[in-house]
Amino acid sequence: KKQYYAGWMVCDDSSCAARTQQQSIAGNHCLTRGCQGRMHPEYSEKMLFTQTKYFENLFDVARARQQAKGRKFPELTSDDVNVFQLLH
Repeated sequence: KKQYYAGWMVCDDSSCAARTQQQSIAGNHCLTRGCQGRMHPEYSEKMLFTQTKYFENLFDVARARQQAKGRKFPELTSDDVNVFQLLH
């Protein structure tokens, strides 16, 4: 999440490859003189959403139990369940 909130922008022109936290007053144009590229977020909203959903699923005890039905796994203690619920 830190990457998203840092607000780094990168130029899509491979010959420029500018990286900045500054915003152009002319929209999403690159700030480098002579570059015709466009600036876009280095870490997009979609990437943040994907990461958040991954962590949500990683610590979802109910979902893990559902998927593990019929398999032999050690039982979770109540402390384990409480920790996972806090993380979820």
